[in-house]
Amino acid sequence: CCKDQDFQIISFYETELSHTLKQNAKGEWTRSGPKKLMVTQDSATKIGGRSNARNQIPLNTDHSGLVKFEGIHDPNYTDLVRRNIEEMVKAARSVIDARLSRMHKLLPTQLSKLKNLEDTPLDYFRHNKISNACPNTLHWFLDDEDFRSWRDSSEASSFWIHGSPGQGKSVLAKFVTKHLEDHSKSLPTEKIVVVSFFCYRQEDQPIGILRALILQHIDCQELFEYLPSHYQESRSEFLNAPFSTLWELFAKLALDTRHQRVYCIVDALDECVQVENQRAELLQRFIELFSSKQRQLKLLITSRYETDIALCLSDVPNISLHARTEDLNLYVLSKIEKLPNEKLLSPQTKEEVRNTICAQAGGTFLWVFFVIKQIGELPAPSSYDIEQILKENPKELDELYLKLVTRLITTPVFAKILVWVAFAERALTLDEINDAINYDPAVKSYKRLSEMTRYRSMISKELICGKLGTLLDVHKKDQSKLNGLDRDTNDYVFFIHYSVKDFFHQHGKTLLSSCGFIGDTGPAVYLARTCLYYLSAEEFNEIPSQTASEFVALVQKARKASTSMLSVMVGIFEHESSFDHEEPFLALWIRGHWESEIYSFHDTLFLDGEALGFRLSDLAIELDICWLTELILAEQILEERFTEDHIIDMVSRSPNSFHYLCVCKKDIKMPENVLIASAKSRNGRRGVQLLLDHRRAEVYITERVIEAAAANESDYEGKEMVKLLLEQDDAKNLEITNEYLRIAAKKREGRLMRLFLTRIIGKVDILDELLVFAAQNHKGVEVMQVLLEYCGSQVKITEGLLTIAAETGVSMLELLFERGKHEVEITEAVIRAAMESYEPDKTLRYSLEHASKDVKITEDILAAASEQFDSPTLIEILLKERGEELTFTERVLQAALGGRMVEDYLKLFLVSTLPQLKSVTEF
Repeated sequence: CCKDQDFQIISFYETELSHTLKQNAKGEWTRSGPKKLMVTQDSATKIGGRSNARNQIPLNTDHSGLVKFEGIHDPNYTDLVRRNIEEMVKAARSVIDARLSRMHKLLPTQLSKLKNLEDTPLDYFRHNKISNACPNTLHWFLDDEDFRSWRDSSEASSFWIHGSPGQGKSVLAKFVTKHLEDHSKSLPTEKIVVVSFFCYRQEDQPIGILRALILQHIDCQELFEYLPSHYQESRSEFLNAPFSTLWELFAKLALDTRHQRVYCIVDALDECVQVENQRAELLQRFIELFSSKQRQLKLLITSRYETDIALCLSDVPNISLHARTEDLNLYVLSKIEKLPNEKLLSPQTKEEVRNTICAQAGGTFLWVFFVIKQIGELPAPSSYDIEQILKENPKELDELYLKLVTRLITTPVFAKILVWVAFAERALTLDEINDAINYDPAVKSYKRLSEMTRYRSMISKELICGKLGTLLDVHKKDQSKLNGLDRDTNDYVFFIHYSVKDFFHQHGKTLLSSCGFIGDTGPAVYLARTCLYYLSAEEFNEIPSQTASEFVALVQKARKASTSMLSVMVGIFEHESSFDHEEPFLALWIRGHWESEIYSFHDTLFLDGEALGFRLSDLAIELDICWLTELILAEQILEERFTEDHIIDMVSRSPNSFHYLCVCKKDIKMPENVLIASAKSRNGRRGVQLLLDHRRAEVYITERVIEAAAANESDYEGKEMVKLLLEQDDAKNLEITNEYLRIAAKKREGRLMRLFLTRIIGKVDILDELLVFAAQNHKGVEVMQVLLEYCGSQVKITEGLLTIAAETGVSMLELLFERGKHEVEITEAVIRAAMESYEPDKTLRYSLEHASKDVKITEDILAAASEQFDSPTLIEILLKERGEELTFTERVLQAALGGRMVEDYLKLFLVSTLPQLKSVTEF
């Protein structure tokens, strides 16, 4: 381990001769043979094949005396060994500091590669889109006892700041991040890294958070080496890396000892998009990592108080953030002074405005922001004009949004812009919004897309910022051109705050129903209808009947031709691979037409003139088309209904439709097995939580429900569901059954087993069976550790259990043998099992190293080794560890020839073994 490392190592070596062993007349071995130098100076002082010339100290003793002293006053100890140890201890601090300082700056080529991997410059949103705290505000937070304890303690810890919209969470997160960076600079003897992520784009995903934190963490050449070479060289490889791989990389960086302390800040986690429950998984992994006792890891999360986040952070120190009066006063004053028409206001008017706004703000910075923005839009404000704005603006944010939106949607083009920004699947570019608004079938239909150019009106950045700037913002999603990289630099349209988007999703359908272009069908159907008409333009109709593979190619072409509009607005094409019958899919989306009066697609479902007979209820579930689900549930599509089987299918295949059914259609009763179906689903926790929150009276927690959750294919998802279910009142009397334990014993992770065992009083009835289940699982080491921890006094390690463990792999064998080595030995059966294991070479080597010399390598073991695929490696290990015992017989050679070895391995085997055969017959 010390090779190529600049460690201070002292090599002591013997200088006196030692008696060798000699057998006397009685056959006993005694130290009476000729004297010799057992270990030469050269051999004793070489490290990694190199001479340790700087620190070689001779001891006046022979080989036996080298490792033991005559007493504490032995000169070899006091004058040489102890003195050198004391000197090393005194110098330890400076040596460690010097070693930690060996973090070489990133090379220009490495910096360039890291820049290339950025989605957006890592600090762009923090510095350019989130406001700075006003001078003299927020300093109270730095004096908060919980915060100081989190910042300064020597243990890993997490801290959660939660609050309602507009309380200043993001500004506080930015303020704290800057404070920690400055604080780190004030501690030059400590190597500290501060990494942060601000969820600002309203479409950030957990995997994007991980990527950004990883790139920030790599601040020296040594840490750069953690980044796999294929990620260093390929941006697309890095952007498509799976969540599990990125998490493993982030954890390695966080635990690297080059940084003595790691501060990690994630702002607005509630605004992070939920993707296959990754948000909860990321948070859970964060909490586990940042509670590690071995490092000073510090995690700070800000978010609104949402159920899934609160569940994960229930045991974490936290504060509920409310805008303080003194901070609010300073904020209002600073905003007034920055008004474009500020010079037109008299000092008395400014004071009156400040007092009135502070009185009406309701403790919300965001409310102040919107009101000041309206005042700033007045060209020549009078006291009366300002009074009217303050009087007309409600104190509650939702009421304020209602007022602003109601005023804006009286202009149809503004209403359409708001609808597309609010309900599109992702943020849209200005060009996409222009296409969407101009290609409106309610206004004018076009045969060809090219016809639209003539009638196209332009929605510009200036128009949006000038007329809708109280609610919308326009900026680039990817600022990478700042780094000289050619990437997506389109202007995208976002809501100015995430709470505005929430408002539209909660109240938008009712609010927008008065807009003639939407009608009673709602915004989602309006978007879908526009997309259908767009795709039915002649450019897309000029296609023959398609095979499934041709259809996928067509979709890719259509995406490009329509600036990704269809896949963006409806999110359908992401499901191509999971859809078994492409023909009705093709008929619906390429040739289909929306019949606005009777809301029925049936008559237009055709391909080459033949009706397909494909039911829309099946399609709505298969592709999770929520707006279609809404229409079917509202009985607006003739002859279409959802059966109980459909609802059960919805649980696992249509999360958005199921959410709508649970929350908005409570008149439809849930099927009896819906909770079990949800518990079995891969993303079942979301469904279980929905049912518990909105349909509690209709679902019952039984043993079958807990069993289904425990058996979920995702270990993490299953454990979290079981924990959630067992916390419910009607589950508190449920016993932990043996079947639960059997399921947990077959898992990869030990969390579920730990959860069950903590609820069992007394002995575990089927412990031996559980030990076997865990020992048979080559990924079950963590489960076995939990069983040993909780049932230690009941566990008996037997030869049979060791044999099973050996078949599984070295990690399981080592765990059990270290636990039971005083009561059981590694036998021939264990060694034979080791050669059949998941890692035969490592397991066999461990078995031989820890087996008693009384366990001989028999012909049976050699024959078994010869039959294996990697038998040359196994034979080589046997030769190295027990070469003097091996006898290669014709039976062993016969086993090799009839075994599973490939030809090249067989040649190597014959070369190494034939010389040891006394006679070889014809084979």
